Amino acid sequence: MARRIRGVAAALAAAALLLGTAVPAHAGSKLDNIDRNSVPPVFDLVVMRPIGLMATAAGAAIFVPVGLVTALFHRDSVKPVFNHLVRGPYEFTFQDPIGSHPGDERNYY
Repeated sequence: MARRIRGVAAALAAAALLLGTAVPAHAGSKLDNIDRNSVPPVFDLVVMRPIGLMATAAGAAIFVPVGLVTALFHRDSVKPVFNHLVRGPYEFTFQDPIGSHPGDERNYY
């Protein structure tokens, strides 16, 4: 039994070493032209937008109690909480262009 485990482990290690060297020759030049904020439009519509919709609904539900507590103790800091919990997911879901989410350039504070 131990011989079999060692044989399988050796085969997996050899396969990992061989697959580690299998890199396309022009991968660097093709990957340099891709925008890091872009996603395929179908993936954006089928996966990202429903997640954004759920995040918008959850953020709005969470904002009600968190906003009340924040308003009681720090009246000036309700706006950043709203921007983070409600406005950000809303813009991600409904205002960003399909296939692109330029969220890194936004400054809500």
